[in-house]
Amino acid sequence: MADIIQVWDAETLASEPVLSAGQADNLHFEGDGIRLSLSRTGIEDGEPFDNTITIEREDGGRWITVAKYDGGDVPEPDTGRFVVEIELGNEAMATPRDIAEALTRLAERLKQIDGDPGEGVIRDINGNTVGRYTFHDHN
Repeated sequence: MADIIQVWDAETLASEPVLSAGQADNLHFEGDGIRLSLSRTGIEDGEPFDNTITIEREDGGRWITVAKYDGGDVPEPDTGRFVVEIELGNEAMATPRDIAEALTRLAERLKQIDGDPGEGVIRDINGNTVGRYTFHDHN
């Protein structure tokens, strides 16, 4: 069974005392083997979001990052996520039909996978890499 943790937005987390200041983020919560940190940097500095919150879990004495999310866009806890990113612009990936064809080919590949599909590339009709997919199972 998956652990349930409280998911905070950046404003609420920032209102909590800073327990420890790291190089780029502040630790605001630590308890029950979970830590939540709020980044002091943003997208322009290489973070995935302007209000990145990092969730860490203790594993055998080490802290492992298990998720990062946008503190302005709080996700539902204990849900999985399948992310598809496709870059448009080349000749074979420019129209809605091109996108639909690439997604159809991806769907056919995914039907052949038993279990966690992990991550992979998305290709246009000519075989050029135009994107990626990532599966995150939070169970």
